[in-house]
Amino acid sequence: MKKLLVHVHLYYFEQLPYILNSLKNIVDCEWDLFVSVCDFNPNISKSILNFKPDAQIIKVENKGYDILPFLKIIRSVNLEDYDCVLKIHTKNKKNIFINLNGYKFTDNFWGEHLIDSYLKSKKIFKRNLQLIRTPDIGMVADSRFILRFLHTPDDNLFLDVLKNRFNIKSDYKYYLAGTMFFIKSDILKNLLTYQIDDDEFPSEQKTNDEATMAHVLERFFTVLTDYLGYKIYPLPNNDKLPKKFYNEFFSVILTVYNNSSGLEGKINNILNNTCKNYELVIVDQGSSDNTEEMLKANYNIELINKQIKFIKSDKKLDDKQAQKIGLKNAKFNNIVFDNKTINKYFPVFISETYKCLNLLGFKILFKNINPVVSMELYNLKSTLCFQIHKNEELVDYIEQLTETVIALGQKINTLENQQFKPSDNK
Repeated sequence: MKKLLVHVHLYYFEQLPYILNSLKNIVDCEWDLFVSVCDFNPNISKSILNFKPDAQIIKVENKGYDILPFLKIIRSVNLEDYDCVLKIHTKNKKNIFINLNGYKFTDNFWGEHLIDSYLKSKKIFKRNLQLIRTPDIGMVADSRFILRFLHTPDDNLFLDVLKNRFNIKSDYKYYLAGTMFFIKSDILKNLLTYQIDDDEFPSEQKTNDEATMAHVLERFFTVLTDYLGYKIYPLPNNDKLPKKFYNEFFSVILTVYNNSSGLEGKINNILNNTCKNYELVIVDQGSSDNTEEMLKANYNIELINKQIKFIKSDKKLDDKQAQKIGLKNAKFNNIVFDNKTINKYFPVFISETYKCLNLLGFKILFKNINPVVSMELYNLKSTLCFQIHKNEELVDYIEQLTETVIALGQKINTLENQQFKPSDNK
């Protein structure tokens, strides 16, 4: 059996104790440790060598975030000695929250969440090592951090340029935020056959810079893995969102019956939402078409990380029955019903509504309201919906106030027609 190569890019020295404590869980395999640093520190070097005397500590230029140091390490070794590689690194800690796939993390600790998904215990490490050594699996990654290519369009544009430059034919839709993963060495051998020069990485980059070679390669790892015929294995995670955050998130409930072709466009409009505090609950009303197969083929990652929740009925349901099932399965306090009018304006509507309202402590229901791109109308819709639904129970609301909500929707649609007519270029 070949060895495991572990690369740690140690930019923030203060995070070394956590990383070394995690690396203690590497068992039952031969492995080599390579640590890249931007500055030598005798105490840091001593701690690393006390932990693993044969570790290699390599000084690199502060360039290309953790990506260029990783390239330098895999260029410097004989990858034939290794069958797989574990890549981890330190993360900048800021006292802010980030939302990924329906999970809310403090930026102080999301790097530790990623490391834990691979090294939290000996049992977890052995599971991951067994997975990456499975013949058809090329990468093992935490599903909470596998994102669609919907953000940072400049990065995605440069990725397309890189794919064309290297003649890579892949339509893979996801990348791994944070760039920590297990990967087969065969994929990295292939990566090294492409000419990527150090000069293509700008110096002295700052966190949140975009459209750099480092960001493009972050997306390229999954694309290349798919292109070479390997699977990206998404590690399921059962961490629950703390209850205190439930009032800050939306559950979008969508019902469907024999409309798999139309469903995909609606889902994409929801996933394009710039507000990421949501889950999508899809209730199949007893379809006989390929709805379930389409979801598994096109949205498998979202299903695994539970950003999309799919519930199929064995019998035909009417809309009200399906909506009640959606309510019972919704995780969050703020509910969006918009079965018929989810369109290209929907992402902006949810995002701006979220900004307009102080959601804490209230449940909001939007039903049959045509979303548009006017801030004035957002405020009107938010205020009206807020007033009629304050402190009501959702199931009772569906049964008792349906006519009121439809009337409200009609009233707002009339206002739209009179005052706000969004054009196609908005």
